[in-house]
Amino acid sequence: MAHPLLDRRDMTAQRELGRTSAPGPVESHVDLSETNALLRRLVGQERARIEQLCVTDREPAQGDMNNFPAPGARRLIVKRTGSGGSFALTAAAPVEVVRGNEARLGGQIVVSGAGAVVLYLGADLLTPGGGTPLSEGVAQIWLNANGGSWDFRLGDLTWCGRVVAVAQAASSVTVAEV
Repeated sequence: MAHPLLDRRDMTAQRELGRTSAPGPVESHVDLSETNALLRRLVGQERARIEQLCVTDREPAQGDMNNFPAPGARRLIVKRTGSGGSFALTAAAPVEVVRGNEARLGGQIVVSGAGAVVLYLGADLLTPGGGTPLSEGVAQIWLNANGGSWDFRLGDLTWCGRVVAVAQAASSVTVAEV
């Protein structure tokens, strides 16, 4: 005997008796028209438009491009001078590779050396009252050796605080931030 959810005999019998819970073509059409109406209302709202934020280092930055890259879209362009650099890391020695920046829009940290690196999101890395490194209580991101990377994002959020790198073995990282 087939599993009750997979047994089509019950569905056929219910349909023949007119007691099916599955929507028919008319009910599906009504549901679809309600969904389409809701989508039209959302698109008509002020904040329900497609926007893209871009940065440039040239002066003057073009402020706003309407209907680009597609009709109905909007691209905002801001001037932002990038910062960053390369940092040599010795094993187990914390190095602040990025300072806190509330105006940060994005960036990338890439391991360019042969050792894996742990990024600590914050500057307080030692146990209060002691000198041992924290193993928990501060956000940590593991990056693989030779190309492991992080884009300053935590889910949909951009991290704007400090980043301290600690290599597991001698390594290096490169940083780009805007």
